[in-house]
Amino acid sequence: MFTSALFFSILYVYNGAAGGFSSASWLLFMVVGTVLSGIAESLLAGRWRAAGLLRVIAVLVLLSMLAIVVFAPDLIVGGR
Repeated sequence: MFTSALFFSILYVYNGAAGGFSSASWLLFMVVGTVLSGIAESLLAGRWRAAGLLRVIAVLVLLSMLAIVVFAPDLIVGGR
């Protein structure tokens, strides 16, 4: 999970350097979702409530990205 978050972060920075950050805002959702999921997976066995809460928040972040794509795609893709 942390490797994919790093990969998404690198893509976001590369896209920002190449053409602008506005067209790659969806990558920030992916970074936050994968980091939260990675933290949940790396918690100790006794911390199952915290891990569950982090997983729920990660799913909500990723679902909010999908909702934005459906209802207001210009916020994710950028107004061109």
